[in-house]
Amino acid sequence: MTADDCAQASRAIMRLLEERPDAWSDFILEVSSPGVERPLVRERDFERFAGQEVRLRGYGPLIDDRKQIDGVLAGYDAEQAEVLLEVDGERVAVPLSAVAKANLRYRFGGEK
Repeated sequence: MTADDCAQASRAIMRLLEERPDAWSDFILEVSSPGVERPLVRERDFERFAGQEVRLRGYGPLIDDRKQIDGVLAGYDAEQAEVLLEVDGERVAVPLSAVAKANLRYRFGGEK
């Protein structure tokens, strides 16, 4: 969805609300985005964004005594309830219950 799509939708919604006698005279229509470093919350998020760079933060150490891990998301194992990652050339599995926060990572300026 582009900014033009949002503007077009906003104008259409405004026309509909203005036509209704019971609509409030003052209202604010707000559109938001999760941003480039979108949080991963649901199990299907971990499947949907496989292949993307992510950062996981744990309630405690996740692997190798690290509480924070950056890697490439390899998917989600629903049977084991584990997030699958490629970290430093190795495939690792992190229990979803140990993950406090997960986000996509965006590299600004093309840095690796």
